[in-house]
Amino acid sequence: MKSFYLTFLTVIVVPFALSAQTDAEYLKQALVATFTKSELVNTLYDYEYRSGLCSVGAFIEEDGSASFNLYLSSSEDYVFIGAGDDDVEDLDIYVYDEDGDVVAKDIEDDEYPLVNFSPSYSGVYTIKLKLVSCDANGSFCVMNFMQKDGVTPSTDKFDEAIERMVKVVNYIDDERGTKFLDREGEFCYYGFAFPYDGQESQINGIDLNEDETYIMVAVGDDGVDDIDLFLLDSDGDEIDSDTEDDATPIVTHTASYTRRNLSLKVKDINSSSNSFVIAVILED
Repeated sequence: MKSFYLTFLTVIVVPFALSAQTDAEYLKQALVATFTKSELVNTLYDYEYRSGLCSVGAFIEEDGSASFNLYLSSSEDYVFIGAGDDDVEDLDIYVYDEDGDVVAKDIEDDEYPLVNFSPSYSGVYTIKLKLVSCDANGSFCVMNFMQKDGVTPSTDKFDEAIERMVKVVNYIDDERGTKFLDREGEFCYYGFAFPYDGQESQINGIDLNEDETYIMVAVGDDGVDDIDLFLLDSDGDEIDSDTEDDATPIVTHTASYTRRNLSLKVKDINSSSNSFVIAVILED
């Protein structure tokens, strides 16, 4: 997926950069950068992670963007934090209200946008990550959702889930030659902070193209013993699932026709205390 704008100097100074990283490891770079900044915000200002879905990520082409719709409450204060892999040079965040007006933004010329936002009304807002510039044809970019009243898994739990994601995705890639879902504007990574086991959360608005095979995988931190994964149609009916008693559910689905506005539901069946769970969408 990654390709680079090569210069003579790059070849001389970094001769092995092109083959050293897999796409999962580039996503890891973006996750580590985003959660490092988020942990600082947690320590300094006592913001926690949004319960349930708290993190999204996508492969974004330079000068491209990816947007996510999120329900926000007027009784909460939020912080949206973005970062990307090591090639990102300038990343911005915009928040739009239901009329499409920009109500908050960080468009500074840097790779770590941060937006503090207190909604004037409760409703669905659109949060956009825009990759202004990077040292490649595109980069993995991640955005975390934080609020005053949320969940705070330990740093170790984030690290454990991220490392498991890299291992599982690299294994599947070695076996099947997969890649992350990278259609323009669509997310391929989702992170969930669950306060205790038995919790579930879902992502809506997933599209599957006819005759293409998709692999959806979930992993958790070391304290997560059982996760279930469900692919649902636009009416909420189950299309496919993995409900085995294990911590790495995998749903492989080939769409017999183009399907729109599907949902992916993740359920933490059994874990110790709070947990962090990652779900990714791959294309075969």
